[in-house]
Amino acid sequence: MLKQMLLALTLVTASLSGSIIKIPPAAQEEMTYDKLLCSKDHKDYIEELITAMKEQSWLTLFKNRKHLEFIGSQINPVHPLKFLGTIFSNPTLKSYMPVIFEDFLKKGQLLDGLSANLNREADKGALNRYLTPFAQEVGVSPEIIQPYFQSRNWEGLVQMLNQS
Repeated sequence: MLKQMLLALTLVTASLSGSIIKIPPAAQEEMTYDKLLCSKDHKDYIEELITAMKEQSWLTLFKNRKHLEFIGSQINPVHPLKFLGTIFSNPTLKSYMPVIFEDFLKKGQLLDGLSANLNREADKGALNRYLTPFAQEVGVSPEIIQPYFQSRNWEGLVQMLNQS
């Protein structure tokens, strides 16, 4: 009981002083690609986002930014390879990507978030272990994808997937 009271007091004191106490997550076993988070709801949100980017003007996207930010918050936990796999394994969404890439602002907006997430995962060493199943999902040889992973050429990766 005393330990619980001290912990509660510590947490209250830390929150009052603006400090954040971080408890490290429990060690997780290495997940396989098919076990990475990407539910039906996530896929629906990804489809809604890519469809909006393809069909809407920048002005309309700006007007709908709160909803788009909500969508972004919903798909944020999705591994970036699962995000790309969802797009490039769906013929309709895949056909939208060249249209998005023709618009400098839309392309830049998409690549900013995607590149940051891919770099974060690359820094953790969490890309190469998923290379083969990702390549199978998008229908491209791992040997073709590997150089993009090595050079962290994320724009080139998406452009190559657009053309595959």
